Amino acid sequence: MTESLYLLLFKTQAFSLMLLKVILLLKYSIFLRYKTGEWKVQHLLFFPQKEIDYSDCTQSAKVKKTQNTLSILFILLILTIVLIRNITSTHF
Repeated sequence: MTESLYLLLFKTQAFSLMLLKVILLLKYSIFLRYKTGEWKVQHLLFFPQKEIDYSDCTQSAKVKKTQNTLSILFILLILTIVLIRNITSTHF
């Protein structure tokens, strides 16, 4: 693996880690701001589709969809970081 590719992977990994922190802060701040009595800690991770469909208002449904989207992005970033670490550790 060339040094320029290694540097690109390193920068991508660093950027992914920064985005991971931003997503965590966003998820937590959205959770605290819009939390109602029926929200549980498990909803910080994911909302079932049934709960989104039966939301009281459109804003609540939008917030729940946003939480789910951020969860998916979080998982994709973790997978990206793990993949980059595996690629760089096997070649160096």
